[in-house]
Amino acid sequence: MEQTTIDIDKIAGERVEARIEQLFAHLRRIDDSIAREDVLTLFEFDLADRVTEENKHNQLVDGLAVLTKDALIVYRDGKRTKEIKLADASDFKITTGVGSVVVDCVINGEDVLICRGNSSHVAEYGAIMKRINRYKETGEFSTDFMKDLTRFCDKCGRPFPPGSSICPRCVDKKGVMKRLWDIAKPYKWYLLLSVVLFFAITAVNLLTPYINRVLVDEFIETPTPENVELWQFVLVILSMVAVNITTRLLSMLRSRALIHAGNKVIINLREMVFGKIQQMSIARISKRTAGELMNRVNNDTGVIRQFITGALPDMVE
Repeated sequence: MEQTTIDIDKIAGERVEARIEQLFAHLRRIDDSIAREDVLTLFEFDLADRVTEENKHNQLVDGLAVLTKDALIVYRDGKRTKEIKLADASDFKITTGVGSVVVDCVINGEDVLICRGNSSHVAEYGAIMKRINRYKETGEFSTDFMKDLTRFCDKCGRPFPPGSSICPRCVDKKGVMKRLWDIAKPYKWYLLLSVVLFFAITAVNLLTPYINRVLVDEFIETPTPENVELWQFVLVILSMVAVNITTRLLSMLRSRALIHAGNKVIINLREMVFGKIQQMSIARISKRTAGELMNRVNNDTGVIRQFITGALPDMVE
């Protein structure tokens, strides 16, 4: 069978060109007075500048920011709302929040908000702000970041997930599972205990149908109710209560074992990630925003912990 060769650079170039055309079409719809050759770059944003009583339930806007040779022009919902002269501004930067990212700069010693978007724009806004600062220093603006924002797998041609250079489809899944097991191995007895308790809970729960059968056949629908003793009926009811309490206690013990293992795993994971960040060079760290680094330390390790303490025991069971 003939093997198909994927031209990643060609795919990336075509998608970048298509994206640029979409942005310029957006600009032409709201303002056709800006010549294309005067535009260095442009980007969209989708959140209002601030949360107010009027927009607290819906902060979405149709926003576009256009960088020309001497100004950064901001449009919101089809109207020009800001025009920041590059000569008057400095220190263009982003600040990540909860589910959002803020773009601002410094004018006359004060921070001035430019726009705000959802957290999926962190890498894009960060790359653009770095190049604006460099443009003010050198007079040269590079759009090479647009290809880097949408990188593709060399094997399958699919785009990488945001902030990652690993393809989930082509990654060595056995190797990943082995590394995860190496991390969780020191706490294998807690995981094994959770598996044993799972089968114990299942066994105890099997008693419930049997007790229900006895209750119905021997007491509720018995052909000889005059032979029923009260203490026997109470004993059956107490058996049902005991089964329920035992199940709850075993479930609590199982949860405690998993939580203990999960906490230990996430501590080790975060120490590993933090140590790796400390070993990286300043030049490499500067390519990432503070929000991205914090996301690696907190959120990504939390997802792995959930897999080890939740999905992994269920797979074994």
